[in-house]
Amino acid sequence: MSTGPKEEILSDPQCQLVAAVLKRYIDERHEGVQRRAEVPLGCKAAYISQILDFQKRAGLDFLVALARETNGSVDQLLMLAPRQWRDQPRIAALIAQGVQKYPNISRLAWDQVGSMSGPLSEGATVETLAVLALSWDSQATRDERKRAHDALDDREMAAQENVVRIGRETARGAQKRSKKPQSSS
Repeated sequence: MSTGPKEEILSDPQCQLVAAVLKRYIDERHEGVQRRAEVPLGCKAAYISQILDFQKRAGLDFLVALARETNGSVDQLLMLAPRQWRDQPRIAALIAQGVQKYPNISRLAWDQVGSMSGPLSEGATVETLAVLALSWDSQATRDERKRAHDALDDREMAAQENVVRIGRETARGAQKRSKKPQSSS
């Protein structure tokens, strides 16, 4: 029995993952309205619908735009690259606790721990991560520190730009909603 294009797409785990990320992105950033995602994703709402309905595979340009909008990479989006520790809630919480508990360890060292990826034992503690951060702090060369500082600055700037962009989009949406004519009773 042969399968049609929709069944092939539906059975592809990467397509399922892209559709799930896309749905969450539209729900969280655009109040579930696909048309609001057209400009940031650089496509029409019909294309978004086709991806969500497993009628089409997302193209590379779309994947790049979705990765940019969700602060990731295409590899992370397709789960080709492991998630960084800072993107995993349990580990991110441990890092945040470590920053508070061990203020003498540099912010750059904690950021480097956050950029690590791969499995981490369920039994890992704040102290486990502090050893890693302290090790980086004591061993990093001047060039490594500069690269780490530049990467941290880039991430912070991108996050700040995202917050500003989301604020503008939200304000525009509220402005459009307030301009709709009121129905008279």
